[in-house]
Amino acid sequence: MTGDTVNGIGNLFGDAPAEERQRQRELPPIDAAAVRMLFGDAEPPAAASTSVEPEQNPLFDDVRADLQAAEAYVAGTVSVDALFGAESRAAAAVVVEPPRSTPSAAPPERRGKTSRWLVIVSAVAAVTLVAGGVALAFVLAPPSTDEAVAALEDQERTVSGQVERLNAAIATLTTTRDAELATAQAFAQPLVAMTAASDEAARAGAENARLAYIAALEQIEVPATVPAHERAAVDTGVLSEVEAERKAAEQESAKLSKHARSVAAASAELAAAKTTFRAAIAAFVGTIPAYAQTLTTEASDTDEAIRAAVTQQADAVATTDAFADGGLATWDAYVAAVVALQADAERVAAEQAERSQYYYWSPSTSTTESTTTESTTTESATTEPSAEPTAETTDPTTSVTP
Repeated sequence: MTGDTVNGIGNLFGDAPAEERQRQRELPPIDAAAVRMLFGDAEPPAAASTSVEPEQNPLFDDVRADLQAAEAYVAGTVSVDALFGAESRAAAAVVVEPPRSTPSAAPPERRGKTSRWLVIVSAVAAVTLVAGGVALAFVLAPPSTDEAVAALEDQERTVSGQVERLNAAIATLTTTRDAELATAQAFAQPLVAMTAASDEAARAGAENARLAYIAALEQIEVPATVPAHERAAVDTGVLSEVEAERKAAEQESAKLSKHARSVAAASAELAAAKTTFRAAIAAFVGTIPAYAQTLTTEASDTDEAIRAAVTQQADAVATTDAFADGGLATWDAYVAAVVALQADAERVAAEQAERSQYYYWSPSTSTTESTTTESTTTESATTEPSAEPTAETTDPTTSVTP
């Protein structure tokens, strides 16, 4: 700025005639406060501030000195010779030949204004370029190794949290699937026992649902747990190595997210199959009270206490959660009550059959006679031949006298 810029300013103003300089002194002075605000002597607005203040940056020292000199010249308080010396003025005249007056040149008044604004615009452009370069240097500057290490540690904490949550989800899925497989197997024998104590169509539907549930559980693939994240051998003093490790941690995080979504999908599949199986069992036990009523009605000649026990146990089956602890015990109690009812019904049938062996129905007399009495009467009616001769009976009326 102190070389070409000063020579340019001297060339612009060095050969101006005395009348022109006098006329420029009579022009209204430029607002010095506004010029200082533009060129850094005033406090810049907060929005345009950068991390480097002009007063603290030695790059602005030469610029500020030249701008103050230009301001003094424009204000008319100092001459070009005083500012730059005769040698600088001569050098400026050699470097740039000032334009001579021509008939088509602008009027003196307009040329003076143009010259002054050229100085201001040139100075503002110089300051803007310098400030912009400094700001751009700070924006494009790479982060320090400390900042890079901090970013790497943040990413590693994220990955560690993902691994912990994923392994917990995998453990829950494994435990749930194993438990549900055991539950489905536990319903096998009770459903078989219900064959003679329930509606067969409803029982068969529950059994089919159980088999389908087992097949669905066996198809669910449970992944293995994920090992904890470990940082590779990285020199934390080398920025490129730290950045490479951070990017590797980001890629691992993306893989863990995808893995977690697959585990969540498997858990949702298990939950849907579980809901279907439980609904089938609930529908089955809902038919038990009505079927028990049918059994007790058909066995109306059986013991009343036994029929009451069947009804009571059937209601317990319908109102008790079969999947709770001891829930299947109500099934066993109901089946036992039905077996007792069937045994009592067989007893009643046997007694009726036994009574039917001693009584018969005679269609001629419409009365029931004892078979024992009939046998006795038949035997008494049979006469055995007498050993003594039977005397002949003589009718006196038919006798003949010799």
